[in-house]
Amino acid sequence: MNELLQGTTFITGPRLTEADMLACSVLSPYLHKLTYQDKESFHNVLRWFNHVSTTLNNPKITRIPFQRNKLYI
Repeated sequence: MNELLQGTTFITGPRLTEADMLACSVLSPYLHKLTYQDKESFHNVLRWFNHVSTTLNNPKITRIPFQRNKLYI
């Protein structure tokens, strides 16, 4: 999924779809448990997740803090 989201804003293309909303709600509890080191491996997924969660404006789905620059080598 991380590679899929490398060149696009949403899962199926340039617009938010039900696929994005469903994936966002399903992945939310798992993504929030990632360590900062794990988050580096899923940079595109976290960018997408934060964008979708902001767009949905759902208080149950909160943004995930992550560093855009690598902290670990």
